[in-house]
Amino acid sequence: MENTRSQKTYALQSVDKALQILYLFSEQEPEFTLTEISRRMGMSSPVTLKYLNTLEQRGFLTRDKQTKRYALGLAIVALGGIVRRNNAISKVAYPIMEELSETVGESVYLQVPVLPIYEAVVIGVVETKNSITSRFLSSCKLYAGASRKVLLAYLGEAYLKKLLERVKMEPYTEGTNIQPEKLRRELEEIRQKGYAISYGETIEGACGIAAPIFDHDGIIASLMIYLPVYRLNDQTRASHLKHLLEASKRISKCFSIGKE
Repeated sequence: MENTRSQKTYALQSVDKALQILYLFSEQEPEFTLTEISRRMGMSSPVTLKYLNTLEQRGFLTRDKQTKRYALGLAIVALGGIVRRNNAISKVAYPIMEELSETVGESVYLQVPVLPIYEAVVIGVVETKNSITSRFLSSCKLYAGASRKVLLAYLGEAYLKKLLERVKMEPYTEGTNIQPEKLRRELEEIRQKGYAISYGETIEGACGIAAPIFDHDGIIASLMIYLPVYRLNDQTRASHLKHLLEASKRISKCFSIGKE
């Protein structure tokens, strides 16, 4: 047990060191040599070089073969692009989410997929006073819950195949489906209907009604009304779904202008 804790501590320290190296770079100082980085970090050149090699392999740093100087790599640019894109989605969606939440009297969430880890992250929240949704921020894979399955339904067969190969489907609650073939049928039904409804799949007693948001290239986010199961009946379900689909289409339209 103690050895495992030591390994975790060392791993965290290594991550922290790598991040410290990246933070050395700025507009004023965009490039450094190995010696300069080693001195700034207070580490030996061989140890520093191991960090730099790893960061370079992952695309976070680039090294000029002639000057031998390091600079930030394209991976940083890519991550910045993701942040800007998510911020743009959230900025456009938020006023519509507020309208939707006020209309239905329930909390509304906006999620985007995190493709490499087969999960989704919340980038927009409008909660009500009687909300149960703070627990919704728990991490779950894309095979569970309406908002996540809406994303998975439109990410394509190749992505679904990778998820099923690399992710072990485990239950979060008694209501979680962990059967791949049943999941495929559920995703097909979502594509046919254009929305998803889930009951207690990730949190007992909670349910979600979710719809996709698209841009020119395909799915970019999911919009969901999240509420306790006891507040969803035939009448509220039909009304909530109507307003949800209208809201998701309005947001999608903002990102699809000129598509035709």
